Amino acid sequence: MRQREKTYLVGDFETTVYEGQTDTAVWAAAVVPLWSEDVTIYHSIEDCWNGIRQVKGDVVCYFHNLKFDGAFWLDFLLIQAGYKQAVDDVEDVQQVRFQHQKDMENGTLLVGGLIRLYFDKKKGESEEEKKRKVENGVLYSSGLIAGEGLVGILLAVCAVIPFKGETFADAFNLSAIFGFSLGNIGGLVFFALLAVTLILFIRGKKKKEN
Repeated sequence: MRQREKTYLVGDFETTVYEGQTDTAVWAAAVVPLWSEDVTIYHSIEDCWNGIRQVKGDVVCYFHNLKFDGAFWLDFLLIQAGYKQAVDDVEDVQQVRFQHQKDMENGTLLVGGLIRLYFDKKKGESEEEKKRKVENGVLYSSGLIAGEGLVGILLAVCAVIPFKGETFADAFNLSAIFGFSLGNIGGLVFFALLAVTLILFIRGKKKKEN
């Protein structure tokens, strides 16, 4: 069976940030084919969509933050452009409602903020000790952000490396190999473990200077 040609792209949105804003909108988008510097700039999400549709074959487009950028894609495709969802039991797509970005709670930021609040309010510690723990938390969190970007690049590389007639990512799809997916529960478990490692790193004792 002949496989359809796939084109791999990387995209990113720039969104409005101004004083007193009540909604967030995409005012610019950039899309570039993987392994190239041929960047195309668009001035709206609609222009970006029309540009991607011009690419022949199947298109796989990676975004830096799919949770954030994906919310704009869902709103545009289902509400503005009127596309139907990939299920048949939704008769009226206009019934779908999405929260504005300002109303969306980011669980990661919430948990990180609560951990920071706990250590800030903890009694019996000097200001120097509190400052050290805050710096530890910032250092660890910065590493996680950098790691997210590296993992994204690794996944993109695996998605284009050929392996036995398919891509490396498809060949080593753990969900297909083991017959089940961890899903949201697995994600919550790993997130909880990540939060625990953050707390342990923050509480780490200062190394003694020689």
